[in-house]
Amino acid sequence: MPITILHVVYVWPILRRFRNERLTLVIGSIIPDLEIPLLTMMGYAIPRGLAHSIIGALTIDSLIVLLATKIIYSFPRVISSLGVNPRSSVSLIYSWNAASVGALTHVLIDYLHHSYNPIL
Repeated sequence: MPITILHVVYVWPILRRFRNERLTLVIGSIIPDLEIPLLTMMGYAIPRGLAHSIIGALTIDSLIVLLATKIIYSFPRVISSLGVNPRSSVSLIYSWNAASVGALTHVLIDYLHHSYNPIL
């Protein structure tokens, strides 16, 4: 079972394709696992839910990723310490695609490792 940070390894081969959105792709590969502690803190016993499904990866996960990267890019010191180039003009669709691909890789890897992972 891969731990959260190891999901980044699965998007490394894709990083070249999304040269301007590497941070978005990497965050997208991690964001679905935020659901697990949130559901636990809210008292639900569901190990995986909407964020670990294809529908969730294309909708809610991608939206959270775009919001998170928007916040991260608003701090220039953080961007320079991460070694990420400041954003050039990248379309929202391109960013959404990068976020969706990252989240979908996470869902696919978890589907292969967990029998209780929802696929849709």
